[in-house]
Amino acid sequence: MLEKLILAAKEGITTNDLELLCRRLHDQGGAIPAALHYGSPPYPKSACFSLNEVICHGIADERPLRTGDILNIDITSIVDGYYGDLSKMLCIGSVSEEKRLVVDCARACLDRAIRILKPGFFLFEIGDVIEEEAAKRGCSVVDQFVGHGIGLAFHEPPQVCHHKNRMNIPLEEGMIFTIEPMVNAGKREAVIDPVDQWTARTIDGKPSAQEEHTVLITETGSDVLTA
Repeated sequence: MLEKLILAAKEGITTNDLELLCRRLHDQGGAIPAALHYGSPPYPKSACFSLNEVICHGIADERPLRTGDILNIDITSIVDGYYGDLSKMLCIGSVSEEKRLVVDCARACLDRAIRILKPGFFLFEIGDVIEEEAAKRGCSVVDQFVGHGIGLAFHEPPQVCHHKNRMNIPLEEGMIFTIEPMVNAGKREAVIDPVDQWTARTIDGKPSAQEEHTVLITETGSDVLTA
């Protein structure tokens, strides 16, 4: 589903066009979009489409995609009662050096966090390696949003912080959770849109990027369930 949305995301296409495609793909696959009507106020779309300085929870609209945009598509689907959650960044044509920096950084942070996963490691170590990778690349890590356990509900314990923290919980075989680092080119703080009460933007207007997978802790390491 996400691959088809990425292929459709081209200059001139609106995020509402992508939203309509997302709903059709859910219907065709017998899946339920978990984001639709989730929370309070109810989220109005079936997925999140976050452009440029939007950190997360961007709401699809009639703005056409333009060369130079970066876009995060974040989808959570329910299939046979089970939830799966992932997101990916894409670039529309050539993008600025600053935007390329955060896109590459988000992917590197996620990849590095996944590589350390195995039973006996602790949740706080995920935040440690993400902060270290982001700082090395000159980016900041958003600390107002977290990854989460997932399975029979959208958000289950434990919370998975992407910044330095004291979550002294050991990883155990069978745990399933998301890792979804959000990194900014400037300051780490997010500002929530006062009107829609969902869209989170960087406080300084600088670009932001996020990558996400749902992972399973195995006997010897981890499996990426949303690869």
